[in-house]
Amino acid sequence: MKKSLSLSDYLWAWTLLLSTLTGRSYGQPSLQDELKDNTTVFTRILDRLLDGYDNRLRPGLGERVTEVKTDIFVTSFGPVSDHDMEYTIDVFFRQSWKDEK
Repeated sequence: MKKSLSLSDYLWAWTLLLSTLTGRSYGQPSLQDELKDNTTVFTRILDRLLDGYDNRLRPGLGERVTEVKTDIFVTSFGPVSDHDMEYTIDVFFRQSWKDEK
């Protein structure tokens, strides 16, 4: 026995399809709204971490010497020109230190 679909079945399927394609369903915030809210939350957390931090003062001011670690990672080297004594090099340069402030 073959069952025919009613108009309400078609409307329900069409509504479901449209809500899926647009990324919205009734009563729920859109993905863009959720991302905006998450960005706001993360920004507030980072701002609170830096409250009272004075970036004009060097780390360890008036105390012991601050140890700065550096890393240089060579990603590519060349071409080398013997005649002009020139070469090309691409590197990542990283510095790190511990700031007690």
